[in-house]
Amino acid sequence: MTIEDAFGLRIAVMDAERAAAGGWRSVGDDVDLVRVREPADAARPALEAAGFVVKPSWVTWLAPTLGSEAEFVSRVPGVERRTIINARRAIGEHDIRLDEPGRLDEAVLDEFLALYRRQVGDMRYGVPFAVRERDALLAAADDHLIVRAQAGATLIGGCVCRLRPELSTLQIRYSATDADARRLGLVRLLYLRAFDAARQLGLDRLVLGNDPSIFGHIVKPGLFRFKARLGFSAVPSQAFIAEGGTNEADLVLRLGSLTDPTLVLGYPPVSGAGLRMEILTDDATLDPRPYRASFVSDVRVRELPK
Repeated sequence: MTIEDAFGLRIAVMDAERAAAGGWRSVGDDVDLVRVREPADAARPALEAAGFVVKPSWVTWLAPTLGSEAEFVSRVPGVERRTIINARRAIGEHDIRLDEPGRLDEAVLDEFLALYRRQVGDMRYGVPFAVRERDALLAAADDHLIVRAQAGATLIGGCVCRLRPELSTLQIRYSATDADARRLGLVRLLYLRAFDAARQLGLDRLVLGNDPSIFGHIVKPGLFRFKARLGFSAVPSQAFIAEGGTNEADLVLRLGSLTDPTLVLGYPPVSGAGLRMEILTDDATLDPRPYRASFVSDVRVRELPK
């Protein structure tokens, strides 16, 4: 067994046989979760019987471009449609301009990265991945485009997208908005503009990033709700692209370093489709309905101490 620390999350890693036999009970009180990496299919029943959730390490968010923006918006929940309408009104009142998607070059990218750094700097566990990939992004500039929003001459929002014609996909890789624009709902309009770009290019899908399959640490439950309500479905990342991720089995022991609630996306029974969700909470009265989604086949609540 090894103990790993990931942004304050204490993870005990052990083999499947020991985990299924209850070896996790001997870990220290400071351990947040126990993990089995890449469990064999044959080990899955025993791990699940011991309380582990067998799951993808990462999920990828996909949505069809459909025939038009009107068709796409008509399919999102009413509360989301109203939010989009209000965002359109707000940007008009604040003289915010959404530009046509454009080419990624050094000046444009550096302007975006300055905005991105500020946003990531406000996150508790923010990691500036786009900054680290600056040179790689410029080297592959012909395979990327950027959607920008400006107030006067100032960039206040943007998303960098990768063209994946072999997958008939436009992939939103990085996005950022300033705090005021975020409160106005600008990010939704940036994504809708990205959908328009994908349609114009004849692509079938938009990808809204990859997230860890636990929403309650680096990414939060609110992000899950936002993406699901905007019409995206989460799939195991390796189902989208082979090198996208692996499988693992997790047993969360406490909520000390996690949010309440925390959402864990795992695989359903062998005959099931989509993903299942385990909601971890200290609140016995928690209503799971806000976390339901069309691609989640089963939602279960498990009480855990903080």
